[in-house]
Amino acid sequence: MKIIGTGLLASGFQENQLDINFEGHLIFASGVSNSLEINDNLFQREINLLVHSISVHHNKKIIYFSSTSICGNNSKYAMHKRDIEKIIKKSAKKYLIIRCPQVVGPTLSRTLVSSFVDQIYKGKLLEIQKYAKRDLIDINDVVRLTSVIANLTRNSNLIINLCTGNQIPAVKIAEEIASILGKNLNIKLIDRGDSLISDASDLRKYINKDDIIFNENYWKKVIKKNVPLVIKKIKLNENLN
Repeated sequence: MKIIGTGLLASGFQENQLDINFEGHLIFASGVSNSLEINDNLFQREINLLVHSISVHHNKKIIYFSSTSICGNNSKYAMHKRDIEKIIKKSAKKYLIIRCPQVVGPTLSRTLVSSFVDQIYKGKLLEIQKYAKRDLIDINDVVRLTSVIANLTRNSNLIINLCTGNQIPAVKIAEEIASILGKNLNIKLIDRGDSLISDASDLRKYINKDDIIFNENYWKKVIKKNVPLVIKKIKLNENLN
């Protein structure tokens, strides 16, 4: 197994590689992760690294992490992810494209949960889109279930949503975080927002229907687990500064 990247996804695979089997795979977990990104140079840098990696590791099956947000979304990020998928389908002999929703883990990057934790912990005003809903999945479950799917599809190519199918209002996510932190929630609701496509029907063909990610309260467990981990990183960062 070869892992390319240094962010949350790459770290998740590095930390769990003794417990999973990705022999013969290239884990491409590098590139643009911020769905609000508009910098064309960053998009092109990811494309260049991807094309190079496919060429160098042509004998391996590439596992690429795309986004469930690419469907019905015309943001620059979504269009970039669609372009990446086209390049992989054209250039890679063997591939598995995993479309993820909001991946939650111990990171200070501008992911939804980490951003909410940081702002609520520091007592800042939190602006939330009133109608926004998001599907949450823990980084360790991304690694675990990617391993399951990869080993079931060694001889075939696949594009699949790795999501719970449960869209949680952003306001409820913020309320849950504030409750865990014991903080008052200072929010300003913005009269807009969307619910991104979160279809897990194909995923259910590969994993057990009773898997923990399909539990209706799974999202709460993900937040409860990760809030203390994010706080730990925030405090460490404060001490360093």
